[in-house]
Amino acid sequence: MPSLLATAVQSSLLKGTANFTAQLVNQHRLAGGGGAGGGPSPQPLDWRRVAEFATFGFIQGHINYWWQHFLEDRFPNAARGRPRKGSIVEPKVEKPEKPEGPASKNYFNVARKVLVDQTVGLFMMNSAFLIITSALRFGLSPLVYQIWSERIFDLIKAAWKLWPLVALCNFTFVPVGYRALVGMCVGFAWNMFLTFFLL
Repeated sequence: MPSLLATAVQSSLLKGTANFTAQLVNQHRLAGGGGAGGGPSPQPLDWRRVAEFATFGFIQGHINYWWQHFLEDRFPNAARGRPRKGSIVEPKVEKPEKPEGPASKNYFNVARKVLVDQTVGLFMMNSAFLIITSALRFGLSPLVYQIWSERIFDLIKAAWKLWPLVALCNFTFVPVGYRALVGMCVGFAWNMFLTFFLL
């Protein structure tokens, strides 16, 4: 299972690389439309934006690591029966332990995790994205709040087209220690979208 630091570094690298890739795609797209026809010429790479995404990724990696563990602790996937209390009438006889099979899945808890993740979690993660990247670009100015208030709900609506299915699969099939990594891998494409969202 990846450690907290490994998760944060992976998140930083993936988010920075996603932004870099999206900028290259955008340059290529503009170069294809430009040229002799007088279309717009591609802008140089915005390395500051890459650094902003990487910095956000490092911070968000920490948040997501703890968020995934919080959800699993609060709504565990494993549905285990209650241990049987010993009888005061029957003497306790030690029986050889049978190896337990895999615990059955608690689908009610999976649904609760998806619901909490796609409301509270999505609001928290997307707010962190908008605030951190805007603060890195503009400092702590009223503009940060303006950007957040203008974009947060559009961003959440866009996220609901992808992330509920990812969350459902993640909470159902992936062990808790690897959920942040799975989210980061899907997030590579999502962060490319975010780059275009901000361009």
